[in-house]
Amino acid sequence: MPKRRSKADTSSLADQVSSKRRPCVPKAPGTVQENGTSEGPSHVVSPGSCSSVELESGFPVIQFQAWLVGSSLIKGAFHQLCTRPDGINIGLDSVGGSLTWEFLGGMRIRDIEPTIRYLLSFKNPPEYLLVHCGGNDIGSSTSAVIIAELKSIFVRLQKLLPNSKLIWSQILPRLSWRYVPLVLLAEKARKRINSAISTYAIRNGGHYIKYPELSVTNRGYFACDDTHLSPSGYDLMLDTISEALSSFSRLNTPVFPIQPS
Repeated sequence: MPKRRSKADTSSLADQVSSKRRPCVPKAPGTVQENGTSEGPSHVVSPGSCSSVELESGFPVIQFQAWLVGSSLIKGAFHQLCTRPDGINIGLDSVGGSLTWEFLGGMRIRDIEPTIRYLLSFKNPPEYLLVHCGGNDIGSSTSAVIIAELKSIFVRLQKLLPNSKLIWSQILPRLSWRYVPLVLLAEKARKRINSAISTYAIRNGGHYIKYPELSVTNRGYFACDDTHLSPSGYDLMLDTISEALSSFSRLNTPVFPIQPS
C-alpha cells in the first residue's frame, strides 16, 4: 500500500501492543500484507484457496467474495479467529464464501475510500463490501456531517464497485467514548448514524447487520478499555457476520437478524 502522510498514532495502547505482534492467519492458507499507515498498521488477509463447495472434479467453487473492511473491531474479530475452528472464512466455505479482511487501527471514515481503492489495485471487485467504521468519528463531528460524508463516500464507491452490494455493519455501543463525555449523547448519535446509513444501504440494494446482544447492559461482551470487545464479544460478532452473509447470499434478506413480520 502506498505510504500515507505520517500522523500521530491515535490507536489505543492495546492496539499499539497488538500491532507489534505478528498477526496469525487462522486455519486456512492465505497471505498477510502489512503496511504502515497514518493511524497504525493495515493488514489485508485473504485465503489462498478456500471454498469447500466443489464440483465433481474436486475443484473449489467460490460462490461469492466479500471484503470486510473496518477499524480495530474488525482487527480484533480476525485475531479471535485464531481460537476458533471455522477458519478465515468463518464457516462460509460450505456456501462458497471467500472473505478478505482489511483492518486499520483507529480507522476513520476518511480512510474508507483510500482503503477500497487500494484493494482494487490488486483484487477484483467483490459481491459484498462490508464496512464497519464510524465509531471513531462520533463526537469529532456532528451526526449530520458524518452521515453526509458517509453517503458521499458510498456514492463514489458505487461508481467504483457498480456490481458490489454494500453491507453496513452497525456501529457498536461503547461504555466510554473518546470525544463524548456523556454516553447517552454518543448513543443518540450512534443510533442516528446507523439508522440513516442502513436505510441508505438498503434503498440502494445493500444490507444491514445489527448486533442486538452487544448492548452496554451486557458488560461481559466488552473489554476492560470499555471500547473494544472481549473474546466472547468477538465470538458473537463473528457468528453474526457469518450468519448474516449466509442469509444475504442465499435469501437476499435486507437486514440481519431477520426481523419478524
